[in-house]
Formats: sequence, C-alpha cells, structure tokens
Amino acid sequence: MSDDQQSPEVLRLGEHLYPMLSIVEEPDPQHPQMGMPEPVNFEYFVFLTSFEETFNARWETGKRSYGRLNPMHYYGGTEREANISFTLPAMTVHESAQNLRKCSELSRAVYGKYRNWGIDPWMDDFTMVGHRYFRANFGNLITDERVFISSFSFKINLDAGIFDYTERDWGSAAAALESLTSGANPVNSQIWEEVLPRQIDVEIGMIFRHDYPLGFGGPNRVGHPDRWAANNGKDFPHGSGVDVQEYMSRSLTASEMVEIEQAMDDLQQRLSEAEWEYAYRAQELRAAQYAGVTLAPSEVLFLRTIDEAEEVLVDEGTED
Repeated sequence: MSDDQQSPEVLRLGEHLYPMLSIVEEPDPQHPQMGMPEPVNFEYFVFLTSFEETFNARWETGKRSYGRLNPMHYYGGTEREANISFTLPAMTVHESAQNLRKCSELSRAVYGKYRNWGIDPWMDDFTMVGHRYFRANFGNLITDERVFISSFSFKINLDAGIFDYTERDWGSAAAALESLTSGANPVNSQIWEEVLPRQIDVEIGMIFRHDYPLGFGGPNRVGHPDRWAANNGKDFPHGSGVDVQEYMSRSLTASEMVEIEQAMDDLQQRLSEAEWEYAYRAQELRAAQYAGVTLAPSEVLFLRTIDEAEEVLVDEGTED
C-alpha cells in the first residue's frame, strides 16, 4: 500500500458509491510565473457528513428622495460559499498516519504564499508573495470550480478510539491489514508517543471564484441570447446534465458552426466524387452488357441499384 493508497474497503465504496473530493492547487492566474514549489494536492475518497452552500447578495440602500415610498437599492454582487464536513476513517495504522498527513496538507491551504528573502543570514525574513488558488471537484455538487479555502478544522473522534502501542512489529501495511481481518488490531510499534486516531472529522470552508460567465448570455450566446451564458448543457450550479432546462441547454458555438460547415463541404465533395465514380462504373458495365459480356451477380445487383436510384430521382423531379 503506497503512501496515498486508501484501504481496499474505502476504495471499493468510493469507486462504486461516493465521488472523490478533489482540491488541487493551481497557478495564480495573475502571476503564473510565481510557480508552485509545494502545491497542495488533496484527491481522496471521503465520507460526507454535511454539505452547506450559501449564496449571499450584496445590496446597498441609497438615500430616499422626498416623496419616494421605497428607497433605491443597488446590487453589489453575489458571494457563493460552501462548508463541507466529512469523516476520514482508518482501518490500519498506515491509513491513520496517511489521514493525518492529508490533514496537514489541507491545513496549508488556508495560508498565503511566502518567500524567504534571506537578506540577513542570522534572521529569516518571510514576505507574502500571493495567495493560493484551488480547483475543486466533488461529484455534481462542485464541478471544476476555482475556489479559495477560507477555513479548515479537524477533530479526532476519541469515541472511535486510537491505535494502541505494542512492541510487536507488523512489518508492513499489508501485514497490518491482514491482522485486522484475522481479528487482531493492527497497532503502531515504531514510536511510543505517536497518536494515531481511528477517525478524524474534518470541516472545510471555501469561497467560489467563478472563472466562467454567469447569468444570461446575450452577445456571448450567438443565436441564443436568451440562454444561460455558460454553454455547457448543465443546470447551474449543481447540474448533472439530466432534464436540462431549455434556457440552459447547450448550443453550438461560432467555431463549432464553422467546423460543421467545413465538414459538410468535405462530405459533399466526397459524395460528388463517389457519384461520378458510380456513374462511370455503371456506364462501363452497361457497355459490357451491350457487347454480350456476362456480368457477375454483384455487378448485376450494382446496375439494378443504380437504375432504382435514378428512377427515384426522376419521380422526385416529376413531383416538383
């Protein structure tokens, strides 16, 4: 079992029942040259216990002029945030230590980026050079969203217990897992003062930074200005793509229309070339048949098909 490998039981549940929570750091879009020396990368199957999402609109109230019944209101934007709670269980000592490492990684997500100037060799001088951007995914609840991590907390559930110390050396995570299935507890045998919990409860808060158009498209949706600006065929923001409302359904973009027109022109050209080849082949076969040459069954069927197609075209022209 590798350092990032979860237990087989958790993997089976995650792959068949639960989506993976993915919080991956990405470069600062305004300063991509800063790079990511130690990026946060959390891609893990978790057991969701709570999901809360809020949309808060900012309104400012203007002065009420003389005689006006209602004051003026000015819209200042909408803030979208989410709070996620989940559990990280551990069936082995290895997995418990891995869960703690993942929590350590998530704790770095709430800090900015700092750099050591190293001006004074006797003193470290750290200066903030930016904040962290993340790309988050969690099933259809969070779909490829750019976010800031606003809060993180974890709590060890002592009721679930911790892995006790023993002098026995299990040797490997596989041996520890085997000992669990055989009825014995896989326990830590390396560090006396190490606390390895069997269950960790985690809470994460995130602020969404939409990097795609919201609201109705207008000129952004050529041909369909009354449809949703995000041309992805999914209901915002938790769309699964099933029973999509008409105003959020996907339409072809201008570049896609050009590609389709080019493909249709190519197809028409190929059809024209094929029609010419068929007509030339039919002429050759008719000449051979007129000269008394016995045609193969496939050639006779080919001529019969061409004749029927020509009759259909004549009938359609007569109806027009």
